[in-house]
Amino acid sequence: ALDSEWRRAPRGGHHFSVIMMDLDNFKPVNDRLGHSEGDRILVAVARLIESRCRQSNVVARYGGDEFAILMPEASVDQAEILAERLRAAMASHPQLSPQSVTASLGIASFPAHGATPEEILRVADAGMYLAKHQKGNCVRVVPMDFLAGADPANKGLWEHQLLEAYLGVAVKRMFATGPEAFNQY
Repeated sequence: ALDSEWRRAPRGGHHFSVIMMDLDNFKPVNDRLGHSEGDRILVAVARLIESRCRQSNVVARYGGDEFAILMPEASVDQAEILAERLRAAMASHPQLSPQSVTASLGIASFPAHGATPEEILRVADAGMYLAKHQKGNCVRVVPMDFLAGADPANKGLWEHQLLEAYLGVAVKRMFATGPEAFNQY
């Protein structure tokens, strides 16, 4: 769907946005309550996302506890509104909030954040990692001045925050999976 939208958008002068979502505090649900409860949480999240998206949006499980939303003809601002609504709905959801399951969301838009599907996904993923590193339950978008290169100081700060986020999430995953993960890393 992303490749199809990427081919279609430039011909019509359209843009599109992608939201990447990673669930916060999902692993402890599986660890404490089992994979059946984890599956119920994933179904609840998928239903919540689909209930709040336009029919033209494409909602997909990206892998594990990550979801992606493709929003044809949607701007960064429109994607940010949806992402914030999803974040708030998850934080107050009767099945998710007792388990402290929330979401970290990152957003990217074509063509502002990249010229290829891979670039769009990478930028949305970077925002998601930054949100996750900043204690989760938030939405992050790469600043436009970072992409335009307008202010080198901002670019350096964003790159620093992003690197810190990637490393922080990687370290948390190592600790979350137990001592055997240290041998791998």
